[in-house]
Amino acid sequence: MTATRLRATDGADSFAFAAGDGRAVITNFEVGVDSLASGPYGAVVREVIRADGVPVTIYRYGWGDDVVRLPGVSGVTREQLEQPGGAPPAAPADPGTGGAVPPGPGGAFRTVFYDGFDVDGDLSRWKAIMQGPHHSGMWWNPDGVKVRDGELEVSADLQDNGYYTGAGLAIDFGPDAFGVDYGRIEVRAKWDAAQGIAPAIMGWPSAADAWPPEFDLMEVVDADGQWVATTNHWQGPGGNGDDAYRTAWTEIDSTDWHTYAVQWTPEGVVYTIDGEVVYTGGPEELPGQKMTASIGVFVGTWATQGWVPLPDETTPEHVGLHVDYVKVEEWIGG
Repeated sequence: MTATRLRATDGADSFAFAAGDGRAVITNFEVGVDSLASGPYGAVVREVIRADGVPVTIYRYGWGDDVVRLPGVSGVTREQLEQPGGAPPAAPADPGTGGAVPPGPGGAFRTVFYDGFDVDGDLSRWKAIMQGPHHSGMWWNPDGVKVRDGELEVSADLQDNGYYTGAGLAIDFGPDAFGVDYGRIEVRAKWDAAQGIAPAIMGWPSAADAWPPEFDLMEVVDADGQWVATTNHWQGPGGNGDDAYRTAWTEIDSTDWHTYAVQWTPEGVVYTIDGEVVYTGGPEELPGQKMTASIGVFVGTWATQGWVPLPDETTPEHVGLHVDYVKVEEWIGG
């Protein structure tokens, strides 16, 4: 579906959308002057960075194609977008702090899981290989998870029916599954990079009976793989299903090898890339339950247009996330 292209005038414009109206791009939108409205359905706002470095605010007001893009708009909330005449946003704070109290030095840790993928075909330490439909409309293909030549490859692959399948795995899911209350997840990986295919290195609730929380150590949505998103999800006041989150963007070449890590203790959470801190959050952002490691490669569908675009003619038939090792440590205090 082609997006409707709109341009705000120099005066105060109000743009109203209802579920099913589809995609739109609004240029010249001025926060504090112009406004958006989504009727009774509500909306979710997030920000991405295009490959050319231009920030784009995403205003998702429904499902599927119901997305408005605002190029050049950044650092705004839903309330600021929906209130005409509201105050323009203040300059955005450092995404790595967000006003939270940075965690302390962390104390002592012990390794409780390690896989260096040294034996071809050996996935014995991974109890959950994804298969079947994903809620976005993508299909999980277990054949997209392979161990060979000293690395794990998780891939998206073009099938004979003309659609791409994704792939994913986790150490374990279930009531008694492996997980740690506090600890550290570390993964060394590199990404092939392609239009419409997105990798995710995650920490996920091991019980798999509630969401959020979620640790996103690494996600890449631009076709060139030059921006890495680090996102922390935690439960908002509404509990299960109430997704509170913050995202930090780091400009690096994800097609090279990098080490992505998250560490969480009672003091808070810290994300690093190659040992450099890119995000910190306080105790209010902690998961509050055991977490395990999970890795996935996702395919853009009509339901993901606010985040992962669709593949196109430039997308290779095979796109892989290459993983050198996965390590999980448990915090033992100190």
